[in-house]
Amino acid sequence: MQYARRALWAHTAQQVRTSVWIVKQGHTMRFLEEQRYDGCEQGGAGCNECCAGTFSESPGSIVCVDCVAGKYSSVVGAASVLECQTCPASTVSSSGSTSSAACLCAPGTYSVDSGCIACDAGKYSTAVGAEGQGVCNSCVEGTYSDAMASTACTKCPPGKTSESGASALVGCQ
Repeated sequence: MQYARRALWAHTAQQVRTSVWIVKQGHTMRFLEEQRYDGCEQGGAGCNECCAGTFSESPGSIVCVDCVAGKYSSVVGAASVLECQTCPASTVSSSGSTSSAACLCAPGTYSVDSGCIACDAGKYSTAVGAEGQGVCNSCVEGTYSDAMASTACTKCPPGKTSESGASALVGCQ
């Protein structure tokens, strides 16, 4: 919602006034009730800092960009994509995440006190942020998974089948 509102501001500003605006990195323009933009200079009243989870690398920008999925930033007014930190191994986050708490165990893994653990071969999970090994489902009959942390099982070749929980292609007979 915030991104759409800022995009609308940009459209409105172009209709109301044409001018040169100086906007510092990590900030966007703020639309005022008088239907115009204030300049956004160092300490200017017209600046809006980019929210945590976003950044603006381009001086003069009127939108903030979300940190991509798998990254987060708690920095308000971030002026670089480098402020977006990578989630720990085996975790994912949605775009625009604001803290490491948003980094949840990836599909194919589950949460324990010490971090995220991969589901065993022969099992899979599609859940994000799952807790406990019980989320790892056994591959159904006629499928197998030969890798840990699988998000799906592979069908056996035509004319072959496997028992539930098969963990290798050789299980398809």
